[in-house]
Amino acid sequence: MMSGHRGVLLAASLVIAVWAGSAAATDKAKPRSLTEKEIQALPGFIDVDFSRAFAGREAKVEVNLKSPMLELVGKFAEHEDPELPGLFANLRLVRVQVYEVTDEEFAKAASITSDAARKLDAAGWERVVRVREDGDFVDVYFKPSADNEALDGIVVMVVGEDNEAVFVNVVGRIHPEDVHRLGEHFDIDALDSLHADHKRSRR
Repeated sequence: MMSGHRGVLLAASLVIAVWAGSAAATDKAKPRSLTEKEIQALPGFIDVDFSRAFAGREAKVEVNLKSPMLELVGKFAEHEDPELPGLFANLRLVRVQVYEVTDEEFAKAASITSDAARKLDAAGWERVVRVREDGDFVDVYFKPSADNEALDGIVVMVVGEDNEAVFVNVVGRIHPEDVHRLGEHFDIDALDSLHADHKRSRR
């Protein structure tokens, strides 16, 4: 999926990739600050806490960006691409956790991932990537929007690669072509392999 230290940098890569994606999003309404309860009620949100597998140890990478802070960051990056604020305006949350995994912690972290996958399946998410190979567990899920024209959320879960456990949840209106571009541009194989013309099939 990724090589070298790229697994360590998945968190930052995905956040930057969402920022640097295309401006295909069309919602221009300025987001207000959402409460935790409101964020948790969004269809693209999933509550997964890897810290349970690591005895409360702090994550080595943790990102928790919400709107309107995401919109502010988009404005800061406007000089690089004037259309970035439009994409940022449609995001509500970017959450990332990255932990180092010991051999003793691997089974528990993999169990948390499997439990989360069952929760996503039951909630109508679509699993678009599943890898169980050479001790690596990789799952990528999409939450289709009600109009089936975009995504309400993305979840990436990785356990084992580079002795890490990675959880990513991006919440907001995300267009399919942006998913492929962020994977292609930042060499995130789990997303790079998903083409813009990917046809979603409901299970």
